[in-house]
Amino acid sequence: MIRRPTPPQSARRGFTLVELLAVIAIIGVLAAIVLPVTGRVREAAQSTRCVSNLRQIGSAFIMFAADNRDRFPVSWNGADTHDNNWYFQLMPYVGRVSATSWDEVIAVCLPGAPLGCPVNNPNDPGYPHCPWISYKMTYSHSRYLSGGATIGDAAAAPQAGLPVSLIANPPTSLLVAEGRAHPDFDTWIRTTNGLGLIYPHRDKLNALFADGHVASFTEKKMEERWDEFYTNAVSN
Repeated sequence: MIRRPTPPQSARRGFTLVELLAVIAIIGVLAAIVLPVTGRVREAAQSTRCVSNLRQIGSAFIMFAADNRDRFPVSWNGADTHDNNWYFQLMPYVGRVSATSWDEVIAVCLPGAPLGCPVNNPNDPGYPHCPWISYKMTYSHSRYLSGGATIGDAAAAPQAGLPVSLIANPPTSLLVAEGRAHPDFDTWIRTTNGLGLIYPHRDKLNALFADGHVASFTEKKMEERWDEFYTNAVSN
């Protein structure tokens, strides 16, 4: 009997077009399953980093108060200078030297910096005024200053902020939350432009309270509890 020689390895049959298309389809299905999960994991990590930043900011507020007669920094004193705001005053307490210009202040607020949320887009055209801002300090902690200083009243607003002793209930006294357009917010900004808050973490925001804890809220929950968090936050 004559035996036919076995064909060499290189001559064996390769993938058919149908098999190749089947493999591509399987890869597509797996990608459709894995990519959303990967995206959610990344979003969760970004939210966790944001929470960590806010806790660090909370510690900075406490250290600032210890060095300044138990007073928190003023959110904004109305002057249009780089040193008129709370994030400038907290820079030494988050591991950064004090700034001498707006550019140095902005650098500490960019994504990845101590005062910047990792999901913030500093070039967002939807927020032309200070788009690099990630967090906003409630103006309720400044509007009870001596002289009845209000937003924009640079002459009446001293650099010394709210005495910690005047905070009615620290666990429900909102201190800092995620927001855009301006580094502080008050009832005036609320009635004309909304609360000025953003909800970048799957329709939630992270908020720091005066006792140092951080919590997440939807827009609906924040609106429902606004009077508790803001209007009644400070003792007269």
